[in-house]
Amino acid sequence: MEWEGFEITRKNDSFLIEDNGFSVGINFKEDSDIKLLSSSKISSGEVIVGNEGLNPPGDFEPLNPNEIVDIFGVMIKGFEGNELSFWFKMGSTSFYYSSRPGDDKDIKWLESKVDVAFLKADEKSILEAVKIKPRMVVPYGGTETERDEFTAELEDRSFEVKNI
Repeated sequence: MEWEGFEITRKNDSFLIEDNGFSVGINFKEDSDIKLLSSSKISSGEVIVGNEGLNPPGDFEPLNPNEIVDIFGVMIKGFEGNELSFWFKMGSTSFYYSSRPGDDKDIKWLESKVDVAFLKADEKSILEAVKIKPRMVVPYGGTETERDEFTAELEDRSFEVKNI
């Protein structure tokens, strides 16, 4: 899917965001310039960002919750939860990948700072979307029916939602 100059690819519950040949992968198995790992699953990439204590092959940048790092001009902030969630900014566009639906921790920081939010398709994430106010939501997880219901609920609240 193309969105405002970015190519966004989804495979299962992972995403690849590309801009002019530069890519950020979120739990994405294929190569990317920056690989963001929300869990302890090991993956490869040019620069890998994840929880401290991982030992992936290649250049690894540990990211603790609430830290911000700059890699290749991409600002990345981690948020705690059962798995790591990420906010990152490529150029003037910001993205948020939530692995912790409905968790109020850090929501104030995210308010109105998210262009595209990748949210789990469940009821808790609806409240998360309402609070952070992203310009577009891309649901993941759940069944196709759950994603359709999630989409309908957010569209009723005037959110732009893209099921990819």
